[in-house]
Parts: sequence; structure tokens; C-alpha cells
Amino acid sequence: MKDPVDVPKAQKFFVEHGVWIRPIRNLIYIMPPYVIDEEDLHYLTSAISDYVVG
Repeated sequence: MKDPVDVPKAQKFFVEHGVWIRPIRNLIYIMPPYVIDEEDLHYLTSAISDYVVG
């Protein structure tokens, strides 16, 4: 991402999708536990992809 993240917009999107993010400037990152299962990790990464791609 080249532009700063619109934090309020991003937080609203992710909360509506049940995903907790850590937005900082032009980054959106997650901190999943090491024991996350594949399905949950896919859900998190898909939500990020949906937000970034639009």
C-alpha cells in the first residue's frame, strides 16, 4: 500500500467482518496466535484482501 490507511473506515469494515486489525499509517496487520487453524487464517487474510482490493 502506498497511501495512508483511512483508519476509521478500515476499522469499521473489519469490525463488521469480525476481524481485529492493527492499522498503522500505510499498513494493516494482524497478530494471529501461532496455533491458528488454516480456516481461521484464511478468513483473516481474505478479509484483508477484500478490503485492499475493494
